[in-house]
Amino acid sequence: MDSIPTVASMIGDLFAAAINNNMLSQEMSPLFSQMEKELLQEIGTLFGLPPCCGGVLTSGGSLANLHALAVARNSAFDVKEKGLFQTDISPIIFASSLAHTSIRKAAMILGLGSDSVISIPVDEQGKMSLNALEKEIECVKQEGKNPFCVIATAGTTVFGSIDPLEEIAKLCTEHALWFHVDAAYAGALVFTDKYKKMLKRVSSNCFY
Repeated sequence: MDSIPTVASMIGDLFAAAINNNMLSQEMSPLFSQMEKELLQEIGTLFGLPPCCGGVLTSGGSLANLHALAVARNSAFDVKEKGLFQTDISPIIFASSLAHTSIRKAAMILGLGSDSVISIPVDEQGKMSLNALEKEIECVKQEGKNPFCVIATAGTTVFGSIDPLEEIAKLCTEHALWFHVDAAYAGALVFTDKYKKMLKRVSSNCFY
């Protein structure tokens, strides 16, 4: 998982450390902020996102999942200003039983509670079960809870399994759920001609 660094990456780290530029704002780092924007747009288009896409670089998958869930939460519920404590909602997130541990930690930090994450069983290949996911969605709705996000995994930590992204995306569209893909592990497949098809629908016409 932690590969030997390339010469180019070592030179890049040396260059960044030598400059020690504060990346807090566009005014403090106009060049690097523009580089970040252009880099993320380029990577986004590889995943099928439109040229206007954007994002932020993070230190790793755990922080990336935290950012993504924060956006999903704020989009699904009116909590950005007033907070969750002013509401009586019961938010629910779905993720496979092999999803990264950072998912529950992020839910806890964001005030959703670790119990808001429902684990969906996986098949013999370690992929999220679509039937189990659909049943859980219907079940929590009947209980009066508010499912708002499904987290698929592209490359589980232990097995490297990739959930059925296209089918999950369609299910999210049907139920108006935010679709997040944790591709911290296998996302690099997008750079290969042979395997990038495995990441089809990481971007979709539903929420992502």
